[in-house]
Amino acid sequence: MIDYNFRAPISRLYDCLFKLATKDIHVAYRGATQKQVAQAKADRIPASIITYAKRLNGIHMQWTAHKGGTVFHVHLLPLDKLYGPSREGEIYFGLEGEDPRLRVYRPLDRFADAASVGLLHDERRSPELYHYNIDDELLPTGVDLPGYFELLELTLGWPHWQSLLVQLASPAGQARPFRVLPDVHGNMIDELLAGLPQLVPSFSLEQFVARYDAVKLPR
Repeated sequence: MIDYNFRAPISRLYDCLFKLATKDIHVAYRGATQKQVAQAKADRIPASIITYAKRLNGIHMQWTAHKGGTVFHVHLLPLDKLYGPSREGEIYFGLEGEDPRLRVYRPLDRFADAASVGLLHDERRSPELYHYNIDDELLPTGVDLPGYFELLELTLGWPHWQSLLVQLASPAGQARPFRVLPDVHGNMIDELLAGLPQLVPSFSLEQFVARYDAVKLPR
């Protein structure tokens, strides 16, 4: 899905939240310049990220639901922030026992202060997204950025919906029918599965898993 239309799911997400919530933050970034795109190509940045930079290149949205007060948050960074300066001293500190992959980790969706989803900017230049939590290791999500957008649209940016991606990408999450695993970070997935259908009756775990299976990267 290199030629993916990144604006379409964001537009549909916006239209849905407009009916359900109050807008707190809405910041759209400027598209990447030709110079930035050329440099990204020279750096062998994944093609899906280059398409993202040309067609959307970041957006910051926060909404508070009319019913229940849930805060939906999406903070997708533009290309120059994604592949800007090293994150040393911010995410990677060079401490003993620290995951060395954090040195090349580049946050893309900074959906929470202590958690994000991003890419590993290493020699592989893989398009797969990883989940980072300050209290946890880097964990694969099994999807690239177009797949992430497809699933973001379903969840509307519900708090920590990305934990469901981590479970589905884990060895234990491969079995079908999928069953939610114990969450080391609390009951965030249970809260999503109980709360989101109250706002969007069409949402279900089965629907989410089916869409995940359709967009996940081959292993």
